[in-house]
Amino acid sequence: MQSRFFRHAAIFLTAALLLTVLTACSHSDSTDTASSAVPAQASAAAESSEVPPADPLVGQWEAEMTEGAVYTFNADGTGQYLLKGIVMPLEYSTADGKITLRFIQEGYGPMVLDYSLDGNLLNIKDAFGNDNFYDRKTASEVQPD
Repeated sequence: MQSRFFRHAAIFLTAALLLTVLTACSHSDSTDTASSAVPAQASAAAESSEVPPADPLVGQWEAEMTEGAVYTFNADGTGQYLLKGIVMPLEYSTADGKITLRFIQEGYGPMVLDYSLDGNLLNIKDAFGNDNFYDRKTASEVQPD
C-alpha cells in the first residue's frame, strides 16, 4: 500500500515540477496584458470558425509551451490531464473566474486556479500566477480518451 502511495506521489510531484519549470518561460514576465501577450498562432486559433459546445470549456486543450500537455474537460465535470504520456484523471468545476481541479489520486487535494477563455484560447494561471495558454484542439485533432 505504501509503495502505491509513494508511486502516485512521485508521479504527481514530477508532473507538478515539470509544470513549474516549464511555465518559467510563460508570458507572465511581459508588461503586456494577458490578451496582448498571446502569440500570433494562438490568436489565429482563437479566430477559428469552429462552433464551441454549450459549455465553452468542454473539449481538449493543448498547451502552447509544454509539448505533450493536454487537458480534456467533459460536460459531466470529469476529465484528464495528459503530460508526456502520463494520464491523470480529474474532476473540475468553475466559478467566478476560477477553476477547481481535483486529481483523482490518493492524497491529492484540490487546486483552485484563475482561468479565462477567449474563444479557442484557454489561459490557466499556475499557483505562481504565471499564464499557461492552451489552444482548443479541432475535431480532427482530438484523440480518444
